[in-house]
Amino acid sequence: MQVSATSILIVIGVGLLLFETFLWWVATRPHINRTLVKSIIIQDWLWVIGTVIICVFQAFGISTGGYWLMVAIGGLVGTFAILQSMFLRRLNKPV
Repeated sequence: MQVSATSILIVIGVGLLLFETFLWWVATRPHINRTLVKSIIIQDWLWVIGTVIICVFQAFGISTGGYWLMVAIGGLVGTFAILQSMFLRRLNKPV
């Protein structure tokens, strides 16, 4: 990615580890907490929005390949948010 300030990658990495721990905790509960699932979906969309902002303004002096990598990961995270939303809607429907 050729980032000039590598400390930002460390901060993002630590944040992702915390988010992953939260995801694991929510996923292993005996009952699905809809509020927590909604918060995960919101955080996913915030990631996508952040990716768009960083790529549009070409922040942090990232290489072209790095921006493309960010777009790919942002697309994947957006896909997760869509699938999570569909799952949540399905849970809300009466059987």
